[in-house]
Amino acid sequence: MRRITWQVRQTLDVIGWQGMLGIALLTAGLLIAAAIPSRLAGLEQAHGEVDTLRKRLQLAAPNAGRSGGSRSEQLANFYAFFPALVTLPDWLERIYAAAEKNGVQLDTGEYKLLQERNQKLVRYQLTLPVRGNYAQVRGFIAEVLTAVPAAALDEIGFRRDSVGATALEARIRFTLYMGQV
Repeated sequence: MRRITWQVRQTLDVIGWQGMLGIALLTAGLLIAAAIPSRLAGLEQAHGEVDTLRKRLQLAAPNAGRSGGSRSEQLANFYAFFPALVTLPDWLERIYAAAEKNGVQLDTGEYKLLQERNQKLVRYQLTLPVRGNYAQVRGFIAEVLTAVPAAALDEIGFRRDSVGATALEARIRFTLYMGQV
């Protein structure tokens, strides 16, 4: 051990503080370079999602950004922006992925499709019993509202077994607004 300590001190004396700074900068550069590919992949995915949303908006509202258009055209553009009911499984998958990402446990929930006559939107209500700590539950809700733009948080209730317990049970009700086909 003394030999290694002596060699390290000798090396430090030879390279000085400038050499140590160079080694530190080189190490930082290598760490940053290792992180870049994953960040670029995420950026490319985000660009793809933006392009998809732009195309969808252009198809749904070709006059978007321009004033005018009749009220019926504006209303049709509004309804066209909601996802179709056939895409519901994809949106539910995003909700379950948000739960897994935030480390909350979803128990069996209640699911209701509320469809009224002469309405262009369908409401799909999800009542989900969730278990986790407060930060996990809050992160889950934020993730769902970000990942599923047609989702609305209707109700939330918390319950703890005792005052000092960190784990809690939450009952969360989301409504997904979907367009009819």
